Amino acid sequence: MSLCVSVVIVSRDRAQALGRVLKALRFQTYPEFEVVVVSDTPVTDAVHVSFDAANISRARNLGIAQARGDVIAFCDDDAVPEPTWLAQLVTAFDDPSVGAAGGLVIGRNGVSVQWGAVMVDRSGADHPALSQSAHVVAPQGDMALKTHGTNCGFRRDALRDVGGFDAGFAYYLDEADVNWRLNRAGWAAAYVPEARVQHGFAPSAQRHANRRPKTLYDVGASTRLFQRKHDAGADVDLAWARLEAAQRARLVGMMTYGLIEPRDIAPLMVSLRDGFDAGETRVSAVEPVGTSAGADALRRYETTKQAHVYLKARLYNRRKVLGEARALAAARVPCTVIEVLPSMRMTTVRFKDAGFWHHRVGQFGRTERSDCLYRPRWSWTAFARERARVAGFR
Repeated sequence: MSLCVSVVIVSRDRAQALGRVLKALRFQTYPEFEVVVVSDTPVTDAVHVSFDAANISRARNLGIAQARGDVIAFCDDDAVPEPTWLAQLVTAFDDPSVGAAGGLVIGRNGVSVQWGAVMVDRSGADHPALSQSAHVVAPQGDMALKTHGTNCGFRRDALRDVGGFDAGFAYYLDEADVNWRLNRAGWAAAYVPEARVQHGFAPSAQRHANRRPKTLYDVGASTRLFQRKHDAGADVDLAWARLEAAQRARLVGMMTYGLIEPRDIAPLMVSLRDGFDAGETRVSAVEPVGTSAGADALRRYETTKQAHVYLKARLYNRRKVLGEARALAAARVPCTVIEVLPSMRMTTVRFKDAGFWHHRVGQFGRTERSDCLYRPRWSWTAFARERARVAGFR
């Protein structure tokens, strides 16, 4: 018997993005799941909890309290899960020792890896995992497997065991804190790269649409709170020096790519320091979370059972094919349009607001960023190659 799953989505000021991810969830192949939306925007096709505050941990706890599944999965409102996402993610919980699982997060271009398998230490710093293939990490004292909120799941009993999310983490390191508490409680964690989600990085109170940060205050505050909870004996000055160096390097890298101006770095670093100092007194707020389980009580999300349709578009028939895709999406038929362009452009993938996937493929260009710069091929070859690339998860 398959496990029942509750998918919790937290959303604020993103009605359009929320509608898009709810449409994408229609095409999940997993049969036993419900969707709980915690947002300031009412929804009619999912369980809705009204919440309008800038605290993602508190919002997630409200979603957990409404969840009825054996597994509680999380996906962001600016993300799009592939149809096999839940079916793959839930396999991790066949192992009774696993309390948390995370999958592969693809970036906004729909191809490049944004986050793979990552470990997090007691200071909150990330470290690449030794393996990027599927694996289970047993509880240990120095590292924990880090899950990302846009693609993760937790065993309901494990979350209840540790108390859900800590509302002291309004933003940043909220999942890592849960990972560490589960680790200390003796729960293993799993990485499932076959469970794929595309993450779009929509603008928020923390960042602009081009990923440029507006402030690093909560990064600093959450980091210091995390250290106080999980690495209390560490040298504070050394902890600050490491955080400052890591964030400055990140900002310089963004400046190199033209995402921020040199004059932006100083005020952002000031906000980081202000947050770090505030984190010294920020209160941890872990509260018991109640959930109710049972397949009979699960409010099943309406999904489609129809076969996935692939359409090929070229410049001469683009309008017609996109119209066909919109009609299929309106009929809740899963559809992918692969548009082949006579150019060297790199492949990009978008899930459109209408409810279908749209790939734009350069006939002579790269798909994976490690591919050779120029790849001579026929139009039908480019289409077949792209279709084969996604066939395993769509």
